[in-house]
Amino acid sequence: MIKDTCDDYPGSQDILILEYPTDTYNIIHKKIEIEDEFFLRKLLYTKVEEIGTEEKMIVTQKNFNISDSLNFLASYLTAITKENGQGWWIIQPLSLKSEIAIFSLGDSGLELSSIHRIPLTFSINSEASGSAKFSPNGNHLAIFNPYDELLLMDFDRNTGLLSNPQQLSLTNTPSSMISGGSTEWSSHSRFLYVCAFEDLWQVDTWENDLADGVIHIDSYNGTQNPFTTRFFRMALAPDCRIYMNSFNGS
Repeated sequence: MIKDTCDDYPGSQDILILEYPTDTYNIIHKKIEIEDEFFLRKLLYTKVEEIGTEEKMIVTQKNFNISDSLNFLASYLTAITKENGQGWWIIQPLSLKSEIAIFSLGDSGLELSSIHRIPLTFSINSEASGSAKFSPNGNHLAIFNPYDELLLMDFDRNTGLLSNPQQLSLTNTPSSMISGGSTEWSSHSRFLYVCAFEDLWQVDTWENDLADGVIHIDSYNGTQNPFTTRFFRMALAPDCRIYMNSFNGS
């Protein structure tokens, strides 16, 4: 039996709205379904198009299941434009696998391009506990959570292929501890900022050895306003500043 849960979209990085072609909006979104007590994280596709001269929007395709054979991690859904500007690359790690699914959005619609193997296996703790971010120049992909730590890879915007994986351990978080965090790039695609609840780091990705480029910025000082205000999600804004929220309702 399959049934919906009460929280269909469980992660903080589980939906994208991408325009391609002009005036066509492609919504890639995930949901959880339970089948015989197993969680199936599905990736769905909805297309909304503008028609006529009155700027009327219609849904031309809704909740199309992109793959029945893949089980996706909560969060980590991200995208970058193709080198020629004719579409998008979308990446999504797979649950309990050493693999990342790479999708292509272009003139043929949304389709699976490849499955890329990586040198780590995403654990059950990886679910919704971190983030994935392309560098602003599109040449690198960073994935971080406190359990699998930081994974940095080169990305080819022409072919959609990942290469040259580098790993960096920062937190040594035990699997028994509840933790979360995120990563974000500086606007010039050199520095990575990584946070995990209690700590915030800067990583210089131009160093041959990532460990040589680590600076510990600060630790959470225990402030409650009114709840704990640990480090959590980061986002690079158009003003080139990185904004961060805390874990709960502060």
